[in-house]
Amino acid sequence: MARFELGVKKNLRQYGVPLLKDFSSPSFLYVDKKELWTTIMLRLSTVIPHSQFITWFRRSVIIDIDKGLIIVGLALPMALEWVNNHFRDHLLKTIQEFVPDIQELNLQVDAGLVNDDDPRHIAQDLFSQNPNKGRKKPREAQVMLAEGLTTKILDNSYTLGNFVIGSENRLAHAACLAVSGAPGRNYNPLFIYGNTGLGKTHQLQGTGNELLKKFPENLVIYTTSEAFANDYIESMGKRRMEQFNNRYRKVDLLIIDDIQFISGKNKTEEVFFHTFNALYDAGKQIIIASDRPPKELNELDKRLTGRFEMGMVCDIQFPELETRIAILQEKVRKYEAIIDPKVLEFIAMNVHHSIRELEGVLLQAIAESELEHSTPTVRSVERVLLKHSRHSKIIGGSPLLNDPKSNIASEEDLIDTVSNYFNVASDQVIGPSRKQEIAFTRQVAMYLMKRELNYSLEHIGEIFGGRNHTTAMHSINNIKSRLREDLSLRRDINALKKEMGFV
Repeated sequence: MARFELGVKKNLRQYGVPLLKDFSSPSFLYVDKKELWTTIMLRLSTVIPHSQFITWFRRSVIIDIDKGLIIVGLALPMALEWVNNHFRDHLLKTIQEFVPDIQELNLQVDAGLVNDDDPRHIAQDLFSQNPNKGRKKPREAQVMLAEGLTTKILDNSYTLGNFVIGSENRLAHAACLAVSGAPGRNYNPLFIYGNTGLGKTHQLQGTGNELLKKFPENLVIYTTSEAFANDYIESMGKRRMEQFNNRYRKVDLLIIDDIQFISGKNKTEEVFFHTFNALYDAGKQIIIASDRPPKELNELDKRLTGRFEMGMVCDIQFPELETRIAILQEKVRKYEAIIDPKVLEFIAMNVHHSIRELEGVLLQAIAESELEHSTPTVRSVERVLLKHSRHSKIIGGSPLLNDPKSNIASEEDLIDTVSNYFNVASDQVIGPSRKQEIAFTRQVAMYLMKRELNYSLEHIGEIFGGRNHTTAMHSINNIKSRLREDLSLRRDINALKKEMGFV
């Protein structure tokens, strides 16, 4: 049996992946693709943000794997574009952990994967909202640097350039820029605090990425206080404290997230205190993040909080409405989606807790529109918001949304909804105008009135300015004909039906 094949078997069996019985061929076709993909996804889920993991990889599968090439199928073009631009390297490295001979990754769209009952899908409980449930995951992926140094992977999608600046985060952003240009000189240590989901991690990793871009020879460690504590405990148990000290004291930039979690761990606090001093005395940069300012870290060693206050202390607040809209616009550009500005404003008005939630609502709205071939509307986003218990009160929503059947009480409601969707005045739609955009809006309204309200052609013609039934029939047939080939129109019709409560 070939050596590479033995290595593959050992890796896969370590994570519980069964192989088929015949190993006489070097072909990777003898690996159970679903089990292999499950293992790869388990590892990948520890490398990238969980919300991104469940959004982009939930309907992914191995289509083929052979002779150094793996072909991965994704359900939507948007998912393929996003994975290719943001997670391709992470995915290939993760695959190579288990199948080292894979040198090429090919991503393909497979429309059949949209169906949840496609037999190629792996167990979907892996993509639950709670990342702690399910099968045990491998240890978090790390990057080797030099002389045994390791760091969590910096997400290169986090940059200081794509961080949306507002009055609530301007000072922290400016400090991060200054640190990335001259580490260890000013603002050392840099302490950033704020509630969960306000962009601290983006700032921290963005600073690390920016510094490495300017000084590629520098060593950067980004980790959490919990990971630091676990590393210390493991090093103590294995009597490797010298390696531990070298690991954290031979870097140019140490970034520690969620420092509050070492409170009460006296030994860890003591070790971190000495690590801090060693780096500071050597002129190395230290960045620390927490959910509250140093003076409120009451359970933490006073010597540490005193050190934290020696440098720059910045807070990040929840952004104002204008900044939230700008953040959403930036995300839309990143996802290469097309969404009405009114929809973005509606989301921004109704999310008041975190930027993660803001992005989560947007992602869900985009994903649903892709799956249902519709365009996100205020009404469809309102339904997304209502799924979350904290959004019991919607600003600018529809009082009719709770109607279990339809939101349309009359033909006037239907005409108003269609007119608003296409930005045309209702009185022009029922009037005599033959302008192309008005005539088209009128035809769509007639089509929906016939299909969803089952009005007679005579009644429809009467509603639209006393037109005869043949005009109504021609308009409806024109929309029917265009729907066969016009994907954009199909999206608009589906979005309108959803907004009106017909689906």
